[in-house]
Amino acid sequence: MNSKITLVIPVYNESEEIENFFEQLKKCNFDIVNEIIFVDDCSTDNSYELLQKKTRITIIYLQMLNLYY
Repeated sequence: MNSKITLVIPVYNESEEIENFFEQLKKCNFDIVNEIIFVDDCSTDNSYELLQKKTRITIIYLQMLNLYY
């Protein structure tokens, strides 16, 4: 069986950690990752802009008040 996974990562003001996350992710086996979804809960830093520069990801931007999830 050839299983694939989807990573769903919540983001809120994580601009200082985004690059580190991608560096760590490179060490993983990308063959099993089907997609990566970032859910940005109205960050007030430049997290969303940093994510927009990445490829092979989907970004969901919540355009309402931060829900603190």
